[in-house]
Amino acid sequence: MLILIKPKELVLPAYDDHKGITAKFNLNLLRRINDELEGNFDLNHFEHQAEYNEEEGIAKSFITSTIQQKVTIKAMGKIL
Repeated sequence: MLILIKPKELVLPAYDDHKGITAKFNLNLLRRINDELEGNFDLNHFEHQAEYNEEEGIAKSFITSTIQQKVTIKAMGKIL
């Protein structure tokens, strides 16, 4: 099996795009938790991070809270 690993300069911009599409996609997960499961994530305090390991050909994207948040998800009866 041939595995083609692309260079960082090609892959990383797809996960860290200047329009913020990936960041919006990831934040949408928290927005849906807020809307559908009665969560209370403060979406204004998240930043997007993208990583690419060129040796393994693995790209990852994350959202990280910039402040400590106590989050309640009422539909699950959970406090995180």
